[in-house]
Amino acid sequence: MTAKAHRDSRKYVPDPFRSAEETYPPDPMLPEPPFWLYGHYEYEAFVLERMVREKDAAKLKVGYTKARRVPANEASFVAEVPEKCKAVILASGAGEVLLDGRKLCFWEASEPMVRREIPIDAPGRLVVHLRCRDSAEEIPALLAEEGPSEWRYSPDGKTWSAPVPRCRNTAGLPPHAFRSAAPPLELLHLEHSGIFDALCEMFGRVEIRCGKEETPELFVGESLGEMKNRSSGDEEQTRELVPAGPGRWYSKVPLAFRYLKVEGAPDARVRLHPELRPAAYRGAFALPTDPELMEIWGRSAWTLRLCMQEFFVDGIKRDRLPWAGDLAVSLLGNAFSFGDAGIVRDTLSVLGAVSARVAHVNTIADYTLWHIISHDLYQLYFRDPAFLALEYPRIADNLDFLLSLRDERGFLRKRKDDWFFIDWVPGDKETAVQILFVRALKAGANLAQRMGDFARASVWKNEARELTRRVREAAFDADRGLFAAAAGSQEFTRHPNLLAVFAGITSPEETSVIGAALAGDVLPRVGTPYMSAFEVLALHRAGMDDAALAKIREIWGGMLAQGATAFWEAFTPGESGPACTAFYDRPFGRSLCHAWATGPLFLLPMILFGAEPTADGWKEYAFSPRPGVTGSLAVPVPGGLFEAEVEAGRTVKLEILRN
Repeated sequence: MTAKAHRDSRKYVPDPFRSAEETYPPDPMLPEPPFWLYGHYEYEAFVLERMVREKDAAKLKVGYTKARRVPANEASFVAEVPEKCKAVILASGAGEVLLDGRKLCFWEASEPMVRREIPIDAPGRLVVHLRCRDSAEEIPALLAEEGPSEWRYSPDGKTWSAPVPRCRNTAGLPPHAFRSAAPPLELLHLEHSGIFDALCEMFGRVEIRCGKEETPELFVGESLGEMKNRSSGDEEQTRELVPAGPGRWYSKVPLAFRYLKVEGAPDARVRLHPELRPAAYRGAFALPTDPELMEIWGRSAWTLRLCMQEFFVDGIKRDRLPWAGDLAVSLLGNAFSFGDAGIVRDTLSVLGAVSARVAHVNTIADYTLWHIISHDLYQLYFRDPAFLALEYPRIADNLDFLLSLRDERGFLRKRKDDWFFIDWVPGDKETAVQILFVRALKAGANLAQRMGDFARASVWKNEARELTRRVREAAFDADRGLFAAAAGSQEFTRHPNLLAVFAGITSPEETSVIGAALAGDVLPRVGTPYMSAFEVLALHRAGMDDAALAKIREIWGGMLAQGATAFWEAFTPGESGPACTAFYDRPFGRSLCHAWATGPLFLLPMILFGAEPTADGWKEYAFSPRPGVTGSLAVPVPGGLFEAEVEAGRTVKLEILRN
């Protein structure tokens, strides 16, 4: 049964497959044991490498870090067998099975997997060694249908750890060899124009059916201007078609678009095979007195839905890859809309698969900080101690390493190839990075506390306090009540100040002064909806909800006014026409469906309903509706749903229904 918020908001989500109860496409995962077993990070690393190859095949104009984990093509699984039994295993790769060093059986490589029944004639140490020819095609994985249930994993036969379980699927394939598929969608042909309009942003493989003798040419765009472009140098994704039989063609790669045109085949029929992760809109936001805010929430949900692939990707046109800055926003948005913990886990894992000692996350120093912060947020919203236990050694080592990178002032410094990004804006970003470092230290202390690592928790809390003191001494202007962009600088920007509120290092009086500055126009604008989300959050924390809502209307409402069906990578109020699609000095370089633009998913429930968890997994929570608000809210929580109904600021229903 759906909540009132689902019923009242349905028409504002443009997803043609929207459901609050059933996942679409149907979820092929089988959540009960037995599970497929992988080495930690191995599945995620394999999928990322596949995504990078697909990015290259799509001819996307983007670079991505080469500091990525290389999936292992060889591994061992070991279990202690207490008595005679029969083991039935499924495995990916060539393999051999040994009992206390005695070979029981072996097999050559088999795609995509092999099944073996193995009589075990005595107690002992059972080892299954797997070897794959090409880690671009397969990686070692094991599923035990019968026999031992407790296994250990090793990439080298020397170091052993607990393997990571992944659900089986209805196709009976190893998870890394399986991808879910959605049924095709017929596209609407605009009469007399030759143009097909998907009515909203879409992502998937295009199918064209035409005359057997015709050779169609495909043009697509997130905007009409991009679809009409005929300059090959300005294309952002390949339009290449591949034949699939007489009169039938497919796009070589999935495409991001709203508009589509087929030339050379005037009577062509077009279908889209959507690339969608199985998901249900478990969360909903309804405010019947304010359709603009409802539409902003609904379009934000559709934007995030499209960017939910194997991981959270930043955009479906560009880059189609995971980035930690996008995750910081999409994690929170997902917590209020889809409640998909699995995609958060996988994205956190793949981004953290390489130690910061080798390279920062996405080679961006502040993204390593956001990665740690996102782990803390994940536990607050989803409560997953088993995942934290798996990831904590890497988190702790990264944070300890970051502390070793400080200069004589105690500030985080850059190595040769590091980058302080913060946002797509010019100017000095020193203070903003140090304040974000404070927030990461606090996040690390919270994670250590959860793990019972009280010594590190104490150290990191003290380091956060000391760094706060040093930043304030170096960059806080008491006369203006604002943080300068760098120590001793007279440059004042929004980023260090909004992040100071986010990091909780300002007093109530200072927060109010910062809020007033953010609500005004003296400070230069932030560069993207990514930072606009945290600016709005800072306004909310400063008690300036009117200004926060005005900012949402200005940025996200401004995109709607320009015809957005999903939200964009960048937007400056007042932009129109070609300026709305240009970025990176390219006329169509801007992503018009970008995960870091989905901030309203969490901002609107926080501002209008005061809804957010105060203990892990919503075990405790805040709820304080804005005076005069009439509306309803549904928020997915671990094992259930948070439902609220409010009339004229008075709560008439508030409950968490858990399974």
